[in-house]
Amino acid sequence: MNVDTPMSTIRFRLRSVAVIVVFVAAISLMACFAAIPLAIHYYKTSENYVAQADTNKSADEIWAAVVRLAEKRKAEGKIEILERDDTERLIKVTDGVQTAEAKTIPVGKSKSRLTVMADIPKGEEGQREKEQELAARIMNNLCEEAKAACKFVEK
Repeated sequence: MNVDTPMSTIRFRLRSVAVIVVFVAAISLMACFAAIPLAIHYYKTSENYVAQADTNKSADEIWAAVVRLAEKRKAEGKIEILERDDTERLIKVTDGVQTAEAKTIPVGKSKSRLTVMADIPKGEEGQREKEQELAARIMNNLCEEAKAACKFVEK
């Protein structure tokens, strides 16, 4: 029997365990990054409410999700689609009170920025509750649709 066999077997097992530990640590770290909520920058200008998010998805993927959600809400009778431009990745909708515009732009190969602007209804007293405001509702609905954790960051 070779004297080196038991030692080489032990080294092999130790290396195998080390590789498994590194692999599990990498998977755990990736899961932590996936749990980080998507920051949605939300603010009000003199004419609009604006919600904006940078994503780690391509502009085409985000645009497909926006269109899918708009068509779903239209079928439910919750919004009306006023304009849609697939080339520019721009859609304009209304809920009967506010009009909103969503635009997706590429920010690199596999990243994009989604901006949703909703007008401030005429005669509005003060600021609307964020939960009732159209730009915020659209972003919330997209987060729910994508099953993504999202967090509003007030500017």
